[in-house]
Amino acid sequence: MDEYLFNQILDLLIDMESESSKKILVAGMGGSYSLGLQNITSDLDLFVVFQGDDLSYAHTITKEISDEKRKIDLMCLPISLIIENAELWIKENRRYPTVYYKTSHKRNEERLKKDIEREDFARAFLFRTLLSGRIWYMQNFMAYRQDDNTVDHAIRIIDICDYLFTRAYGNYNEFIVDKEFVPLRKYLYTMHEICSIKWLLKYETKPEPDFYKLIGLQSLDSEITEVFKQWYFMNRDCKIQKNKAIVSGNLLINKFFYRELVNIGNQMENINKEKILQFEIGK
Repeated sequence: MDEYLFNQILDLLIDMESESSKKILVAGMGGSYSLGLQNITSDLDLFVVFQGDDLSYAHTITKEISDEKRKIDLMCLPISLIIENAELWIKENRRYPTVYYKTSHKRNEERLKKDIEREDFARAFLFRTLLSGRIWYMQNFMAYRQDDNTVDHAIRIIDICDYLFTRAYGNYNEFIVDKEFVPLRKYLYTMHEICSIKWLLKYETKPEPDFYKLIGLQSLDSEITEVFKQWYFMNRDCKIQKNKAIVSGNLLINKFFYRELVNIGNQMENINKEKILQFEIGK
């Protein structure tokens, strides 16, 4: 995202604050723009976390960025709802990765739902925002966190890893393994999720959000790195909708995903559940 678009969105957020009299704690770009995987077909999505407990701001709205007449979907939630959902989640004595302990019926039920319809949407909203490649109002969030440390319940490393693992596990089993053709974005998203989890488990800090930079920071077999670099540029230059952009199934990558998911799953069973995401003010 260039600085011009960044500043256009900042102006939009300033107007939202003024109109609503609600303080924005943090906002982050969602979707492909968050990961550096956007192309000419990509939509603009933004997560916005408001201070307070006004549930009238738990909704999705569409706005135009005036100078470009581009539409942007803003998903807005109050911080109180996020914390409430996170605390309810923590109260249950869960085993990780949680997807291992869900019935096939439950997994299929969740698969058919949109993100915003899933029961973990509010709980995951904050860390999805904080993991974004472009963030607005980070200082507001850091100041709020100093005053109310219950927000830490919503940024536990185990839960962030579990969310990413569930998505990678679902992508692998539903769209990738044993498939002759695979949506290109599913390969890219799954790789990003796996690399992000490995980063979180090793460093306990926010992973590099940009896909190309993230894979460059991994100790990967050169053949695997080369495949993903080719797919990255293929996606960048793609001019058709993501659901129509497909590649042939790649046995090398599929085996790599399987090994990584097994290894990560084993690690997650034993990590400290109380550790929270660490990040710098400028990231």
